[in-house]
Amino acid sequence: MKIRYNNKLHERARDMRTWGTLTEALLWECVRNRKMLGYRFLRQKIIGDYIVDFFCPKLRLVIEIDGTSHVGKKDYDKYREEYLNLNDLSIIRFRDCDVKNDMTSVLRAIESYIKKHLEREVPL
Repeated sequence: MKIRYNNKLHERARDMRTWGTLTEALLWECVRNRKMLGYRFLRQKIIGDYIVDFFCPKLRLVIEIDGTSHVGKKDYDKYREEYLNLNDLSIIRFRDCDVKNDMTSVLRAIESYIKKHLEREVPL
């Protein structure tokens, strides 16, 4: 399934990559340049009318970091997540404080997702 791209968000996504949060920068250092089991991740990727924190095209995986920008946006996040799921995308969410204080567990959770995904892909 092809992922729709809203050109109107291009500049905003670029600004978000430039002026991102500390937690995004910390996680980005750990997943960029195929550091996560050889998978390519993109940062501030436009998907439809939304910009997700991280996206792995091959796995169709979205990674979101929930920090202060998500406070009071529970309904918006739910609608957004439904849209992503309808486009056959999986979402992993981490709290901002977990990325800052327990990166090892965050990376372990991402690796675990990837390994489970690989197990499903192995033909019998």
